[in-house]
Amino acid sequence: MEKWQSIILHSELFRGFTESELEHFLLKAHANREQFKKGQIVANEETPCTHIGLVISGVINAQKTYPSGKYITINHLREGELFGEVIVFSDRKTFPATLIAQTELEVYFLKKEEIILLNQEFPLLMENFVKILSHKILILNQRVKSLSYHTLRQRIVDFILEIYNKQETMMFQLPLSRKQMAERLGTPRPSLSRELAKMKEEGLIDYEKNSFKILNLEQLEAIFFE
Repeated sequence: MEKWQSIILHSELFRGFTESELEHFLLKAHANREQFKKGQIVANEETPCTHIGLVISGVINAQKTYPSGKYITINHLREGELFGEVIVFSDRKTFPATLIAQTELEVYFLKKEEIILLNQEFPLLMENFVKILSHKILILNQRVKSLSYHTLRQRIVDFILEIYNKQETMMFQLPLSRKQMAERLGTPRPSLSRELAKMKEEGLIDYEKNSFKILNLEQLEAIFFE
Protein backbone atom coordinates (compact mmCIF):
# COMPACT_ATOMS: atom_id res chain seq x y z
CA MET A 1 0.00 0.00 0.00
CA GLU A 2 1.34 3.42 -0.97
CA LYS A 3 1.84 6.12 1.65
CA TRP A 4 -1.06 8.27 0.42
CA GLN A 5 -3.38 5.26 0.62
CA SER A 6 -2.23 4.55 4.16
CA ILE A 7 -3.06 8.13 5.18
CA ILE A 8 -6.55 7.78 3.70
CA LEU A 9 -7.01 4.42 5.44
CA HIS A 10 -6.25 5.99 8.85
CA SER A 11 -8.49 9.02 8.33
CA GLU A 12 -11.82 9.38 10.13
CA LEU A 13 -13.75 8.96 6.89
CA PHE A 14 -12.31 5.48 6.23
CA ARG A 15 -11.95 4.33 9.84
CA GLY A 16 -12.65 0.58 10.10
CA PHE A 17 -11.85 -0.16 6.45
CA THR A 18 -9.42 -3.00 5.75
CA GLU A 19 -6.64 -2.47 3.23
CA SER A 20 -8.45 -4.65 0.68
CA GLU A 21 -11.75 -2.77 1.23
CA LEU A 22 -9.99 0.57 0.71
CA GLU A 23 -8.27 -0.66 -2.43
CA HIS A 24 -11.64 -1.86 -3.75
CA PHE A 25 -13.20 1.50 -2.89
CA LEU A 26 -10.43 3.43 -4.65
CA LEU A 27 -10.96 1.35 -7.78
CA LYS A 28 -14.71 2.03 -7.75
CA ALA A 29 -14.59 5.73 -6.87
CA HIS A 30 -14.01 8.26 -9.62
CA ALA A 31 -11.94 10.43 -7.35
CA ASN A 32 -8.68 12.24 -7.94
CA ARG A 33 -5.57 13.50 -6.21
CA GLU A 34 -4.36 17.03 -6.78
CA GLN A 35 -1.13 18.77 -5.82
CA PHE A 36 -0.83 22.44 -4.89
CA LYS A 37 2.18 24.68 -4.48
CA LYS A 38 2.72 26.78 -1.35
CA GLY A 39 0.46 29.85 -1.51
CA GLN A 40 -1.82 28.37 -4.17
CA ILE A 41 -5.58 28.69 -3.63
CA VAL A 42 -7.40 25.40 -3.13
CA ALA A 43 -10.87 26.99 -3.04
CA ASN A 44 -12.10 30.59 -2.99
CA GLU A 45 -14.66 31.89 -0.54
CA GLU A 46 -18.23 31.71 -1.89
CA THR A 47 -17.29 29.35 -4.76
CA PRO A 48 -19.36 26.15 -5.13
CA CYS A 49 -18.35 23.14 -3.04
CA THR A 50 -18.90 19.93 -5.00
CA HIS A 51 -16.27 17.68 -3.41
CA ILE A 52 -15.02 16.54 -0.04
CA GLY A 53 -11.29 17.05 0.33
CA LEU A 54 -8.95 14.92 2.43
CA VAL A 55 -5.46 16.29 3.10
CA ILE A 56 -2.86 13.68 2.16
CA SER A 57 0.18 15.84 2.91
CA GLY A 58 0.86 19.46 3.83
CA VAL A 59 -1.22 22.12 5.59
CA ILE A 60 -4.17 24.25 4.44
CA ASN A 61 -5.05 27.63 5.93
CA ALA A 62 -8.73 28.60 6.00
CA GLN A 63 -8.88 32.40 5.77
CA LYS A 64 -11.78 34.84 6.06
CA THR A 65 -11.24 37.95 3.95
CA TYR A 66 -12.90 41.32 4.60
CA PRO A 67 -13.73 44.17 2.16
CA SER A 68 -10.66 46.11 3.35
CA GLY A 69 -8.45 43.31 2.07
CA LYS A 70 -7.48 42.21 5.57
CA TYR A 71 -7.99 38.61 6.57
CA ILE A 72 -7.84 36.31 9.57
CA THR A 73 -6.89 32.64 9.64
CA ILE A 74 -9.76 30.73 11.20
CA ASN A 75 -8.48 27.18 10.88
CA HIS A 76 -5.60 24.93 9.84
CA LEU A 77 -6.16 21.59 8.10
CA ARG A 78 -3.44 18.95 8.33
CA GLU A 79 -2.69 15.44 7.11
CA GLY A 80 -5.73 13.16 7.34
CA GLU A 81 -8.23 15.99 7.96
CA LEU A 82 -11.33 16.70 5.87
CA PHE A 83 -12.85 19.84 4.45
CA GLY A 84 -16.11 20.46 2.61
CA GLU A 85 -17.94 17.63 4.38
CA VAL A 86 -20.28 20.03 6.22
CA ILE A 87 -20.98 22.13 3.14
CA VAL A 88 -21.31 19.67 0.27
CA PHE A 89 -24.77 18.40 1.34
CA SER A 90 -26.04 21.73 2.64
CA ASP A 91 -28.36 24.20 0.90
CA ARG A 92 -25.62 26.81 0.85
CA LYS A 93 -23.09 24.68 -1.07
CA THR A 94 -20.40 27.39 -1.11
CA PHE A 95 -17.16 27.69 0.83
CA PRO A 96 -17.44 30.09 3.80
CA ALA A 97 -13.69 30.82 3.67
CA THR A 98 -10.77 30.76 1.26
CA LEU A 99 -8.54 27.69 1.47
CA ILE A 100 -4.86 28.32 0.76
CA ALA A 101 -1.92 25.91 0.73
CA GLN A 102 0.38 26.88 3.59
CA THR A 103 2.92 24.32 2.38
CA GLU A 104 3.38 22.00 -0.57
CA LEU A 105 0.08 20.17 -0.56
CA GLU A 106 -1.63 17.05 -1.84
CA VAL A 107 -5.40 16.51 -1.53
CA TYR A 108 -7.69 13.57 -2.29
CA PHE A 109 -11.02 14.82 -3.68
CA LEU A 110 -14.21 12.77 -3.57
CA LYS A 111 -17.36 13.96 -5.34
CA LYS A 112 -20.67 14.27 -3.51
CA GLU A 113 -22.28 12.00 -6.12
CA GLU A 114 -19.65 9.32 -5.49
CA ILE A 115 -20.43 9.28 -1.78
CA ILE A 116 -24.12 8.76 -2.52
CA LEU A 117 -23.46 6.17 -5.22
CA LEU A 118 -21.03 4.10 -3.15
CA ASN A 119 -23.04 4.27 0.07
CA GLN A 120 -24.83 0.97 -0.50
CA GLU A 121 -21.68 -0.94 -1.35
CA PHE A 122 -19.65 0.67 1.45
CA PRO A 123 -22.12 1.42 4.30
CA LEU A 124 -19.22 2.07 6.71
CA LEU A 125 -18.33 5.14 4.66
CA MET A 126 -21.68 6.78 5.36
CA GLU A 127 -21.60 5.67 9.00
CA ASN A 128 -18.21 7.38 9.41
CA PHE A 129 -19.46 10.42 7.53
CA VAL A 130 -22.43 10.82 9.90
CA LYS A 131 -20.13 10.38 12.93
CA ILE A 132 -17.87 13.15 11.65
CA LEU A 133 -20.81 15.52 11.18
CA SER A 134 -22.25 14.62 14.61
CA HIS A 135 -18.90 15.33 16.26
CA LYS A 136 -18.69 18.73 14.56
CA ILE A 137 -22.23 19.59 15.69
CA LEU A 138 -21.29 18.72 19.28
CA ILE A 139 -18.20 20.95 19.09
CA LEU A 140 -20.31 23.76 17.64
CA ASN A 141 -22.84 23.39 20.48
CA GLN A 142 -20.01 23.57 23.00
CA ARG A 143 -18.70 26.76 21.42
CA VAL A 144 -22.16 28.34 21.36
CA LYS A 145 -22.62 27.48 25.04
CA SER A 146 -19.19 28.88 25.87
CA LEU A 147 -19.80 32.13 23.99
CA SER A 148 -23.11 32.59 25.80
CA TYR A 149 -21.22 33.38 29.02
CA HIS A 150 -20.63 37.05 29.75
CA THR A 151 -16.94 36.91 30.63
CA LEU A 152 -13.82 35.11 29.48
CA ARG A 153 -13.33 33.78 33.01
CA GLN A 154 -16.73 32.08 32.88
CA ARG A 155 -15.82 30.48 29.56
CA ILE A 156 -12.52 29.22 30.98
CA VAL A 157 -14.23 27.81 34.07
CA ASP A 158 -16.86 26.08 31.92
CA PHE A 159 -14.07 24.46 29.89
CA ILE A 160 -12.15 23.35 33.01
CA LEU A 161 -15.24 21.97 34.73
CA GLU A 162 -16.21 20.10 31.58
CA ILE A 163 -12.91 18.21 31.79
CA TYR A 164 -13.32 17.76 35.55
CA ASN A 165 -16.79 16.24 35.12
CA LYS A 166 -15.50 13.80 32.49
CA GLN A 167 -12.40 12.70 34.38
CA GLU A 168 -13.70 13.16 37.96
CA THR A 169 -10.32 14.33 39.19
CA MET A 170 -9.00 17.67 40.38
CA MET A 171 -5.74 17.12 38.48
CA PHE A 172 -5.71 16.57 34.72
CA GLN A 173 -3.96 17.25 31.42
CA LEU A 174 -5.57 19.78 29.11
CA PRO A 175 -6.39 18.05 25.80
CA LEU A 176 -5.71 21.24 23.80
CA SER A 177 -2.78 23.57 23.31
CA ARG A 178 -3.14 27.17 24.47
CA LYS A 179 -3.72 28.23 20.87
CA GLN A 180 -6.43 25.60 20.37
CA MET A 181 -8.02 26.47 23.70
CA ALA A 182 -8.08 30.18 22.78
CA GLU A 183 -9.71 29.37 19.43
CA ARG A 184 -12.35 27.23 21.11
CA LEU A 185 -13.12 29.95 23.68
CA GLY A 186 -13.23 32.67 21.02
CA THR A 187 -10.50 34.84 22.50
CA PRO A 188 -6.94 35.91 21.59
CA ARG A 189 -4.26 33.70 23.09
CA PRO A 190 -2.64 36.55 25.13
CA SER A 191 -6.01 37.32 26.76
CA LEU A 192 -6.42 33.67 27.70
CA SER A 193 -2.91 33.51 29.19
CA ARG A 194 -3.51 36.67 31.26
CA GLU A 195 -6.78 35.38 32.67
CA LEU A 196 -5.30 31.99 33.53
CA ALA A 197 -2.41 33.75 35.32
CA LYS A 198 -4.90 35.84 37.35
CA MET A 199 -6.86 32.73 38.33
CA LYS A 200 -3.61 31.10 39.44
CA GLU A 201 -2.65 34.14 41.52
CA GLU A 202 -6.09 34.10 43.18
CA GLY A 203 -5.63 30.46 44.22
CA LEU A 204 -8.44 29.09 42.04
CA ILE A 205 -6.24 26.85 39.91
CA ASP A 206 -2.63 25.83 39.52
CA TYR A 207 -0.92 24.75 36.32
CA GLU A 208 2.38 23.99 34.66
CA LYS A 209 2.08 23.96 30.88
CA ASN A 210 -0.86 21.57 30.21
CA SER A 211 -0.93 20.01 33.69
CA PHE A 212 -3.83 21.62 35.60
CA LYS A 213 -5.11 21.35 39.15
CA ILE A 214 -8.33 22.74 40.59
CA LEU A 215 -7.57 24.32 43.96
CA ASN A 216 -11.00 25.64 44.90
CA LEU A 217 -13.92 23.96 43.16
CA GLU A 218 -16.59 25.89 45.10
CA GLN A 219 -15.13 29.28 44.16
CA LEU A 220 -14.81 28.19 40.51
CA GLU A 221 -18.49 27.28 40.36
CA ALA A 222 -19.41 30.58 42.04
CA ILE A 223 -17.92 32.47 39.07
CA PHE A 224 -21.01 31.56 37.01
CA PHE A 225 -23.20 33.56 39.43
CA GLU A 226 -21.13 36.72 39.65
